[in-house]
Amino acid sequence: MHRRILGPVTLAAFLSVAALGQNQQGYLRVSIVKVKPDKRAEFDAAVKRMADANRRHQGTDWIAAETIYGEGNTLYFCSLRPSLGEMEKGGEAFMAALAKAGGGPAGIAKTMQDLGNSMISSRAELRRRRTDLSSNVPDEAGLLKLIGESRYNRTTVIRIRPGRLADYEEQLRTNKAARERSGSRTPVFVSQSAAGQQGT
Repeated sequence: MHRRILGPVTLAAFLSVAALGQNQQGYLRVSIVKVKPDKRAEFDAAVKRMADANRRHQGTDWIAAETIYGEGNTLYFCSLRPSLGEMEKGGEAFMAALAKAGGGPAGIAKTMQDLGNSMISSRAELRRRRTDLSSNVPDEAGLLKLIGESRYNRTTVIRIRPGRLADYEEQLRTNKAARERSGSRTPVFVSQSAAGQQGT
């Protein structure tokens, strides 16, 4: 199932409302794919086959989302992991599910080639989840319910000047305290790029 993202999802720290949040410290692995407009149907069909194989063969959890404002035909595949080791295990489980569904390594290679032929580009980012700067973060069950019931989420990307990260984090802590004092129940999730981002 697709979640639609309002605005770009890249770089530095980003705030996400009602979507890809965190309930503990850990990581987000985000694959960002730009699809050829004339190959979108083929791409979507291939991803649906992969998602079905992943579900049937107990692969790993991930969420697919797409931009509706901003750069079109851009999709995001996000997974939440408590550690880098768990991220590696999740990738292995996903590939094992594809192998079971598609005839082993040759089937995986064919699927990846089909996807590659429909893409302009792809890249991956690693983001550290910042619950210390987030507010109204639900527990694990509440997070899954929130994701399952959300149609849209708004993302704000903030690029921080070198040497000013501590100042910005202090402002986010002030904002968090104000939101929590005001009685607002809107969840705000913060994560910070750790690797793979574009630019500085």
